[in-house]
Formats: sequence, structure tokens, C-alpha cells
Amino acid sequence: MVQGQHERHSPQADHSDPAPSGYVSTVWNLRCDIQDRWKRSVIILLVLGAILSIIIHILIGAILSGYGKSPGVRKVNSDSAIVEFAVSDSESLTESPKATSLEESDSAPAALDSPLTAESVLEATSSSASELLANQSQVPTLGGAGGGNLGSGMGGSGGASGGTSFFGISSQGSRFCYIMDISASMLQGTRLDAAITELVSSLRKLPNFSQFYVLFYSTDFTEPPSQHGWNTARRSTLTRIINEIHRVQAHGGTLPAPAFNKAMELTPLPDVIFFLTDGQIPKSFIDELRNMLPSGKRIVVHSVAFGSGADISQMKEIAKLTGGQYKEVKVQASP
Repeated sequence: MVQGQHERHSPQADHSDPAPSGYVSTVWNLRCDIQDRWKRSVIILLVLGAILSIIIHILIGAILSGYGKSPGVRKVNSDSAIVEFAVSDSESLTESPKATSLEESDSAPAALDSPLTAESVLEATSSSASELLANQSQVPTLGGAGGGNLGSGMGGSGGASGGTSFFGISSQGSRFCYIMDISASMLQGTRLDAAITELVSSLRKLPNFSQFYVLFYSTDFTEPPSQHGWNTARRSTLTRIINEIHRVQAHGGTLPAPAFNKAMELTPLPDVIFFLTDGQIPKSFIDELRNMLPSGKRIVVHSVAFGSGADISQMKEIAKLTGGQYKEVKVQASP
């Protein structure tokens, strides 16, 4: 009886097996399908990312290439020109040492017979060097070519201002007056030629909108014949004045007061005065100059002691009185 019941229930148990097996198969297939779709999505995303990265890099490269090619830039030939100056065998000119303000400590000058160094001796130049500078035709149009500190010795005038230098003293202003010693002592060696050469060089460094005035003094003062009031530093004016400067002759004593009186009568007044002497000026001159200087206008006087015979102490005092610079220039006589 028991066995019969068991036999009747067995078929029901056999018919229940396929249901679980079919369900697992369906779930497995669904899972595999999801995984396949996910893999395909990842692959597609990777491919799209790679393509997008390539496009971005191409765009960046194109942009950078465009910035590297700035319009309007041309290659400039950097070959430098070499200019040779002809100087006679017995004479030569070296660059003057840089001038120092009297606010700084004064260094001792080099001995007269010492070899040339970067800080010492200016040898007298030959007339051939003078002629070479006189024949130069290029005139700067802005700022001058003095180099150094162009703000030094500012005269404080209104309007445009430029700069120049004289025996290494650089200064800035609109109107420059040169007061040059042509006493008989300037006939020693080639002192006069050296002084004239530096004067011409300084004039040619002036910008063409600035003005200049040249005064030569000995016992009295003289000036270029065609000079009537301030000269504008244009090429034609420079050529005419320089030709007249080369005809000056040294003679007489060393009295700068009349030349300074003339400078103080100019209208308008100078911004800067370059003052050169190679001799002993009267001891009373510093008091005379103090009385000449105007109260409402600053005039800077840069003083150059030219040679061992110059009155160094008084030249220093002149520069200090006016806020200028002092420079001692050693001159060697020709062998």
C-alpha cells in the first residue's frame, strides 16, 4: 500500500525538474546579453574618446603653430659694420674715463707718464681725426647719443629735451652752451686739436631739435662769425658752425668771466654749460660766477680740467656750486 502511494507520487516529482532548469538558463542568457552590451558600450566609448583626443591635439597644434607665426616680423640682417678711424702714428685718442659727481669721492688722477688704462689718459688727437669728425654727416633725431646717465645735469627747462656728452660727462637739456679755453697754453702739443675734436663730437651727438651756443675765451671771448643767438642742431647749421670752429686760433690769457657773462645774457638761458680750461683761472672767478647765476633758473655747469696745468680745486668748486660734474682729463704731448 505504501509502495503504491510512492509510485503514484513519483511522476509528479519528475515533472517538476524542468521548471528550475529553464529559469536558470533564461537568467544566464540575460546576464550574458547585458555583459555583451556593456562591453560594446565600453569599446565604443574608448574609440570615441580616442578620436576626440586626436581631434583636440590637432586643434591645439594648429593654434600653437598660428601663434608662432606672428605677422609683420621679418628677419633682420645682424651683420655689423666696421668703421675705421685714421690717426697719425705719433698721436692717438682714447676714450675718456667716466665722470663722477662731486658727491662721490674723488680719485687721484693717473700720472702724466703712466700707460693708458680704462680710467686714466686722453691723448691729444691729430688734425686728421678732427677732419674725420668734421666730415661726418649723420645727425641723431631723438635722444642724442651721449650714453650713460642722461638724466644727470638736467636743466629743468620745458619742452622737448635731449642729451649729449662731453669728455665722458653725459647731460640732458634743451640748450647747451660750450665755453672753451683757447689761451696760448692750448698750443702745447695738440691740445687745441683734441679739445676741438671732442667739441665737434659732442655737437654731433645733439638731437636735431636741441640748441647750442659756442664761446671761446682767452683774455676776452670770441665766437663763430655766423653765430647770432642760439643755433639749432640741424645738419646744415652744424656743418657751417663746425667749419668755423676749425679756424679758431689759440692766444692770450685765461679769463673765462667775459664768456660766462655772455652766456648769462642769452635768451632763453642755457640749461647746461660745458666749461673747459687747461690753465689757472683767477681766484675771484668763483665769486663772480656765484653772482652771475640767476635766482629763478638752474644752470648746470660741468667743468673739465684739461691737462696738468688746470686749476683743479676751483674747477671742482664750480661744478659743486651748480650741481654739475667735474672731470680731469690728462693730456700727453706728442713725442
